[in-house]
Amino acid sequence: HLVFSGIFGYYLGLAKFSINIYEHSKWMGKKFWFTKKLAGILNISRFQAYKESLIIKGALLAIILHTFYNYLLAALNLVIPAAIVVTLSFLYLKILLKNRAGQLILTTDENKNSISTMAKKDEEVVIELLGLWFKQKKYVDVIHICNRLLKRDPDNKVVKLFKAKALDQTNPNSPYSKILSSLFSSQDESIINKKEQ
Repeated sequence: HLVFSGIFGYYLGLAKFSINIYEHSKWMGKKFWFTKKLAGILNISRFQAYKESLIIKGALLAIILHTFYNYLLAALNLVIPAAIVVTLSFLYLKILLKNRAGQLILTTDENKNSISTMAKKDEEVVIELLGLWFKQKKYVDVIHICNRLLKRDPDNKVVKLFKAKALDQTNPNSPYSKILSSLFSSQDESIINKKEQ
């Protein structure tokens, strides 16, 4: 119950802060076909439909995994396969919780926001460029620009998401790790060092 409800809780937590994920995904060019259909069916905004779709995804994953576990244990009396399902589900939950982008969203304090020194129009152009570079897998460039943007707008959640996702994608064994270390603050360096270990 702990593992399966943990998976649902993760997606429920993401849904609470889903506006940042939705904005980030739009800049990445993601098409939300399920969200669009859900918005039409429930007659709600696309953002609200995206939020609901995260909750539905978490609930369905938890229900399917728990049902499979119950079937293996109760109906077939297969203890070892049931234990494997729980173990794999636990490992999946650990992967979800280790993801820096998810950690960023779930630990955001909405009460502490500073004012941006960037014009909204300029910010949108730069974020569109970040989306383009991210799709081209230019993670070093994305991280570098995010660091510069965050000096001007330290509470920009979409920029923080781009940076966290780019950090998740960097290969610690690549030559870029040394370059990244020179660009990062001490907090970011500790993230890279943990990844290398």
